Amino acid sequence: MSPAGRRPADRDPADGPLYALAWALTARRSAQHLSLEQLASAASYDKTTLSRVTNGTALPSEGPYEAFVRGCELDVEEWKQLRLLAGQAAAELGPQALQRFADALMAACTVLPETNQQQLGPAARLVTEWGVLHTAGPDLGSFRQPVADTPPDAAPQRGSEADDRVSGRDLNPAPISASGSGSGSTSDSGRHSDPGAGRDSGLDTVPKEKREPVSKSGPGLGSVSPVQWYRRRSAYTAVGVVAVAALAGSLLVPGCDPAGRSDLAKCSKPTQTLHVRSSADKDAILKDLAGQYGPRMSHGQCVKIAVDSIDSGTAMRALADGWNTAADGPRPDVWAPASHIWLQMARDRAKKENHQSELEKLPTSLPPHSILALTPLTIAMPEPAARKLGWPKTRISWQDLATMAARPGFKLGKTNPEYSTSGMNATFASFYTQTGTSSEMNTANLHDSANQKKVAQIEKSVMHYGDTTLTYLANLRRFDDAGQASAYLSAVTVEESSVIAYNLGYPCGSRSTEPGCKKTQSPPHTKLLAFHPVDDKGTGTLYSDHPYIPLTGLSPAKKDVAAGFRAFLAAKPAQAKFADLGFRTPTGGLTSRITVDNGIPSEPLPAALGQPTDDVLGELPAVWRRLRKPANVLLVIDTSGSMDHNVQDEERVVPSEPSKLDLVKKAHGALLDGFTDTDAVGLWNFSDKQTVDAPIARMGSKKAGGQTQRQQLADGIEHLHKDAGTALYATVDAAVDSLRRHYDSGAINAVVVLTDGCEETGVPSPGLEALTTVLGDPNQPAVRVFTIAYGKGACQSQLQDIANASHAHAYDAHDPNTIENILTNVISNF
Repeated sequence: MSPAGRRPADRDPADGPLYALAWALTARRSAQHLSLEQLASAASYDKTTLSRVTNGTALPSEGPYEAFVRGCELDVEEWKQLRLLAGQAAAELGPQALQRFADALMAACTVLPETNQQQLGPAARLVTEWGVLHTAGPDLGSFRQPVADTPPDAAPQRGSEADDRVSGRDLNPAPISASGSGSGSTSDSGRHSDPGAGRDSGLDTVPKEKREPVSKSGPGLGSVSPVQWYRRRSAYTAVGVVAVAALAGSLLVPGCDPAGRSDLAKCSKPTQTLHVRSSADKDAILKDLAGQYGPRMSHGQCVKIAVDSIDSGTAMRALADGWNTAADGPRPDVWAPASHIWLQMARDRAKKENHQSELEKLPTSLPPHSILALTPLTIAMPEPAARKLGWPKTRISWQDLATMAARPGFKLGKTNPEYSTSGMNATFASFYTQTGTSSEMNTANLHDSANQKKVAQIEKSVMHYGDTTLTYLANLRRFDDAGQASAYLSAVTVEESSVIAYNLGYPCGSRSTEPGCKKTQSPPHTKLLAFHPVDDKGTGTLYSDHPYIPLTGLSPAKKDVAAGFRAFLAAKPAQAKFADLGFRTPTGGLTSRITVDNGIPSEPLPAALGQPTDDVLGELPAVWRRLRKPANVLLVIDTSGSMDHNVQDEERVVPSEPSKLDLVKKAHGALLDGFTDTDAVGLWNFSDKQTVDAPIARMGSKKAGGQTQRQQLADGIEHLHKDAGTALYATVDAAVDSLRRHYDSGAINAVVVLTDGCEETGVPSPGLEALTTVLGDPNQPAVRVFTIAYGKGACQSQLQDIANASHAHAYDAHDPNTIENILTNVISNF
């Protein structure tokens, strides 16, 4: 190993255009005897960022690349052109693009030592080698993974001079682009008219220059999958790969680990359970496949697989802070979040909080072959609005979204980035593309006032947030059923797979057991149409890569079964289940549902934005909280007699036994901590009458005696006590009326109602039908009512009707032990 780090011989320029570019830069740095520390000291990037320039699995970001080139005393303009040609060659895969890059590479490498030039060989050889790799096809991607210099289980050296090939961050990178062009159209015959389409929703046309696809090369959307340029394992030639794949059959498919234990014997009497906790968008798929896989024998144990849903942000916090089985459910043996970013954030959070035991349970990086499926983030709109912008030919960017969001009447659906992958990716992409460069974003970009102003513009158009896009899509479908889809929202930031699932008839954008999410017999009348956000440089989105992450410390039996189930998930029948709901292959390849008729334009995918660094991920939530749309919220808590019952909804025998009301008091932090000092929050309690504990006021405002509103609310919750009946309808009616009289047009106006019962009081009150009519009155200011059915005795169907009528969401806390997590999920809407 040279003093400059990795030897140039460790890279083979024949492994693909991106590896050839990385090889040339590595060779030049080695010849100049430069360390990454020396390069970093002369640039505005740290050595970890600069090391990614020579990663070889993705096109390097422009800023770090230029700094690297300049530090190596190379001709910046010549090597900028070389980077452009490398990207085109890797994306287009055509012989002309490969030849152009090979010729330019030969010319640029005349500055390298003669031994390096000999290793490079003639351009014709490179073009032939690259062509063979392309011919081998994307389904052989598992044999072209980057080769690590350390054992598979070794922890990567963070910040070392070695590149990031073993860090897990780039083991399954998002594709540079998809091939294809052309457009399709869908027929409007038989569709219901959409009265909301003619209203001024804040939409306007995109500039004419953006109406053409970025690339017109290549065949149509459905004919070819994007190919990633992975380094080949040196033990295989391209011909050998084909032969091995033919012998191996269905196990050797994209994302499959050839070492996975698929041969474990089935068994019928489980002695252990492998708990898999999955993001909601794929947990139904995993449950089905776990049932098909069945219990398996290993090390004398019969291990069954149990799959449960949990949103990625909640799981991240629980894993980093210490898993509470009573509140969080079974601790995962395997975690399947929507994005690898959550593992990165969990480890960072555990480090900062000095939770060493929790940190040790989290893998240091993604394991090889961990990606189950891929889906890009999109900006989706109801069909009339999208076609007004020129869909499917028009391309829009995050800057365009900021411009549209500033127009009166524009209503955006966007989830909370602290809990939701689509929300995190949309927030990061908004910041990233406001910088005006494709170079890697740093924390200074987060705090730049001009960037914050543009991002805040997007946030101000948000209707409300939330921990999942399920709420938006379910409400959109209800509006669609009434022929009013365009009246509900102007746009929503959502994954491509959710757009497809929604258009296939899944109201919530995925298979889900949540109320109102069952697949309908017919698709929506007004489809959602997706835009892949892209800027003028061809960059513009992030990809949810759905990793499968076995946690550390598993028993030998569980470890074997986890590996066997992973191999089973990689096989073609299982991959077809993901494809059927609109997911792409683990390498980003097209699947049968990704069609124009299902709302996805026929165009190349934009290049992925650079992955956020730990520093950026650490600071992004706090910056977002300052920029997000403020809240104007009234908290309403049931204090009827049944709230004094225990968690089994029985009268307490022992006075020290906690009541349901005691658990709410204990969880008041989850109820209040999500609000910022600029949010306005009030507190009522109710039994057979309403009591105002604290009128709505800014959380940071001072009261008589020096208490802040936040402190007053905490004291008010602490002093709640049981009373009599449950005047639910009258209380909701009064709370909504109060908020409408104190409406804040620049905020999210909402009521949060927690109750453990049903409407049962002698006090005059509106019936459920009359109440829902008041809540849904389009001529009144929109106040959303988020309901919490607390305990076994709550009338969940009534609370669901109340939430639906106000275009909010109903939460189920039938197990009072989960109330802290439920309150956290509710407050994520603000």
